[in-house]
Amino acid sequence: MRQQHKTRALAVMIRELQYGATSREMVEASGLHVNTIWRWMRALRAEGLVYVEGWEKDARHPSCCPVFAAFVMHPPPLVGQPTRRP
Repeated sequence: MRQQHKTRALAVMIRELQYGATSREMVEASGLHVNTIWRWMRALRAEGLVYVEGWEKDARHPSCCPVFAAFVMHPPPLVGQPTRRP
């Protein structure tokens, strides 16, 4: 049962990465803990499958949240182009 949940969660994360998503958006969509999302994003970045597409302000903290996107779905944007879906 647990393995099936993680498999579905991974599919949801891949769908979210098509247009870019923050870790909070992926937590809400997949139901996984934020530490799991961060661990998976670090591993995917190390393999060159995911990149940081942009940054969003976080309402709860003064820092910014990275917006992750997958290389497989579309190439990284050129400088000066909008990075988020409409």
